[in-house]
Amino acid sequence: MNRLRQLKKSDWIAIALTGVLILIIAMPLSPKQSDSESTAEQETAAAVLDPGSTQDSQNVYAAAMEKRLKHVLGQMEGVGETEVMITLSDSGETIVEKDQKEQRNRIEESDAGGGTRTTTEQETEETTVYVENGSEKQPYVTKEVLPKVEGVLVVAEGGDDPRVISDISDTVMALFRVEAHKIKVVKMSSSRE
Repeated sequence: MNRLRQLKKSDWIAIALTGVLILIIAMPLSPKQSDSESTAEQETAAAVLDPGSTQDSQNVYAAAMEKRLKHVLGQMEGVGETEVMITLSDSGETIVEKDQKEQRNRIEESDAGGGTRTTTEQETEETTVYVENGSEKQPYVTKEVLPKVEGVLVVAEGGDDPRVISDISDTVMALFRVEAHKIKVVKMSSSRE
């Protein structure tokens, strides 16, 4: 209990933002969701799980994250309407299970002068582990690393209020672990159609 009292204000804010994020992720979608939105989410999930087309999966993943961030920011007080753009630095990584066979041979040689020489030979062989689904064989995936967010741009109606800018920046830093200098928040144009 004493440790909880020693937490800094920034620690409490990070804990609160994490809790809000978990609640938003766990919230069921409203029944008003259109078929096109549900299809887009299915395509997003398929693209993230199938790294076949790297650029397409990057774009779909970024679009899904933009949509989710736009939704979250729209719920924050003072932010108003938003547009969001996220750039990614990589396409993520899929790590597959490998069987490793290692063989070591140690050879000791002696010469006529009484000297000895030891030689160690090492051979390593890796083979990918496959899982059979019916007639298909697919590599066994042990870990998937999502693409890393490089930068975030937020255009918001409340983008001229320093408190709103700070709230948006703190939220983006908490969600994507992006440094503050890679986040830009600007005011939305009033002449927007």
